Amino acid sequence: MGQLIVILIIFGLFIVPTVIGLIQILLLFTLKNEIKKAGKDYFKMVTKNSKFEFIYLIFMIILLGIFVIMRQWLFPIFYLGLLLWCIGNIIKNKLFGNISGIYENGIIIDKHLIIWNEIHFYKINENNLSIFFNDGENFDYINVLNINEIIELFNKNGIMERE
Repeated sequence: MGQLIVILIIFGLFIVPTVIGLIQILLLFTLKNEIKKAGKDYFKMVTKNSKFEFIYLIFMIILLGIFVIMRQWLFPIFYLGLLLWCIGNIIKNKLFGNISGIYENGIIIDKHLIIWNEIHFYKINENNLSIFFNDGENFDYINVLNINEIIELFNKNGIMERE
């Protein structure tokens, strides 16, 4: 029974965060390909980067240093998995945090490229743009500066405006 608890602790505190961190780092390469497929950007959403992630990383590094100074080697080994997860998340958000927007070949929302044939119609209210997808979902862009250029792009790709 004691060995099972030790295996579960090792799995939960080291292996799972390490695998998640490695997956996040590998996803960076697929995000880079999504941006290449999207083409030229016409409008990008401005999002704020979270300061919490950086503060959390600093806290984790300090805690790791304390464990090493105290010569507690078991905790730092478990802790490296969480540190790798945190670093992978920060790198992903720094490099690809502001990629959501309207591109030449589609729209990127939440780091996923939606091509033109998945869009049903759009609606404009002053400088605000609402996009409605074939599956019933919608997405809103607020304060779009180059609205006429985007309307031209939508019309070129066969997306109709709804009143």
